[in-house]
Amino acid sequence: MRAELPAFSFLSVVFILLILPGQLKSNNIPAVSIIAWLFVCNLIHGVNAILWANNVDIRASAWCDLAVTAVLLGAMVAVPGAFLCVARQLDLMTTRTDTGLKPEQRHKKPFEILMCIVLPVVYIALRNFFPTSLTPSLR
Repeated sequence: MRAELPAFSFLSVVFILLILPGQLKSNNIPAVSIIAWLFVCNLIHGVNAILWANNVDIRASAWCDLAVTAVLLGAMVAVPGAFLCVARQLDLMTTRTDTGLKPEQRHKKPFEILMCIVLPVVYIALRNFFPTSLTPSLR
């Protein structure tokens, strides 16, 4: 087994957890969402590297099929959505208006919750209920 694969995954988990307290204090939903999704993905990849080291035997089918695949697919939706929210925050900070609170800022938190949490969970649920309609066909 290559020792680098699980080592770098678990090292990434530790580094991600080091920046979490500062983001929790700032109440920044997209940053906390990015940290949470990357934490889970790195943890999954580290466990997979240990579980399937030097073999392809099916050992834990429930781990692979149910939990891990759904979470990784949800992360593929959540991380870009969270970065979209970060880009939107940067856009709101750099544009100036003299009228005080911009109309876009009123709906900032619900949009962030929708893009970072609700949309990935809906995607995971749709993937579990309709597995053939959301997965690409390899014809």
